[in-house]
Amino acid sequence: MALLGACLGWLAGLGLALALVSPIAAHTVLLGPWLLAGAGALLAAVVARAPAARLVALVAAAAVLGWARGLAALPALADDPLQPYHGPVRLRGVVAAPALPGESWTTVRLDATAVWRDGDWLPARGGVLLRLPRTAPYDYGDRLQVEGDLRPAPAPPASGYGEALRRQGVRAALDYPAVEPLAGQSAPAPLAALYAARQALGRALG
Repeated sequence: MALLGACLGWLAGLGLALALVSPIAAHTVLLGPWLLAGAGALLAAVVARAPAARLVALVAAAAVLGWARGLAALPALADDPLQPYHGPVRLRGVVAAPALPGESWTTVRLDATAVWRDGDWLPARGGVLLRLPRTAPYDYGDRLQVEGDLRPAPAPPASGYGEALRRQGVRAALDYPAVEPLAGQSAPAPLAALYAARQALGRALG
């Protein structure tokens, strides 16, 4: 009976999380409090003496932990977490790969961490392909604030290039946004130094 109740509680919590919480909003929900609540209910089930109280606590623990598991799974279901922000947008993020200079522009992949909405910075996630002037001085590990017109990634997912972008987590693009470098750097120091040297050499060669 206890095992059946726990299974039903787990499935109920998992199903409710998947049904009631938007995948795009899931990353804003803290898992820690739910895990603590589940652990507390599980502890109550262990120490409870009355069989009915033990069963209720066990089902509650399974339901809360199932809910937490559902929340943890939701971000992977968000096909394009930046889609609600298409159009004029201000983002903050970290350059997640070395810049790729072309003949006319430089391409930079930014992993978004925050979006400006209603006078405040909100957590955000998703890769953004930035097209910048060829002389743009930004590279791997730089923290940037960018502002421009956010649009879908520049190639259909079915194309080879589009599929490569999707594997890298890129879902959106900004062409020639206004860029403001932010203090700090998220790249490991040796890698950052290596990429900075490579960039300086590239500028020196033309």
